[in-house]
Amino acid sequence: MIRLLTDDKIKEFSCFCENRITAAVIYTNFLTYGISSDDALFWYSEDKNENMNAVFSLSDGIFLASTEDDSLHDEIELFSQIVGAEKVSYSTAEYVLKYADGEIHTAEDITGENVKDAFDIVFEKDENRKAYFGKWYADVSHKIRHNLIHGKCIYKDGKCVSVAFTSGETDALAVISAVATLENCRKQGFGEKVVLSLAQSLGKEVYLITDNEKTKEWYERIGFDKQ
Repeated sequence: MIRLLTDDKIKEFSCFCENRITAAVIYTNFLTYGISSDDALFWYSEDKNENMNAVFSLSDGIFLASTEDDSLHDEIELFSQIVGAEKVSYSTAEYVLKYADGEIHTAEDITGENVKDAFDIVFEKDENRKAYFGKWYADVSHKIRHNLIHGKCIYKDGKCVSVAFTSGETDALAVISAVATLENCRKQGFGEKVVLSLAQSLGKEVYLITDNEKTKEWYERIGFDKQ
């Protein structure tokens, strides 16, 4: 049974998330919004021995689920529909890649001052980008300021051209997402430089998740190994 996260379960919830990739994103959202926020909800489930075997979150219509118990699939599908999720993301993907090694690169930190520049790249081709800005900026700038996530960016001729963010972090690991380069600046090495700079700066295990074969091959070329 899936239950709403309560104060007495926070310690177990935190331990469950520590070494699990999707759970790290859920945990970062928990640290951002807390247990009693209107912007995010958090749940967990337990096995027959009352050990936590899955964690879940819902924020901005996106339902995240982290579990290694395949028997929960149907229950999760039904529950995500009940809570009105617009998109569902599981802890499984075709390719999970871990940073192994790569040429040393440096890029600028994304801070509260330049996070707006990053938005223009991440949403470069999105027709609804203006509608997304307010909530995206509040969420990302808060996480950046409180060191819940980290980001790197590259500038060319005074303009930000490439960015990479983590979407979740624990003490043990980080998950990189939101990697983007302006269309007219691609195939110039900026993406490799910004991703590797971020991975090398984090000081912990670094992962990427993708379902795209070409994306997987690119990450493997720059220093990530398939898990």
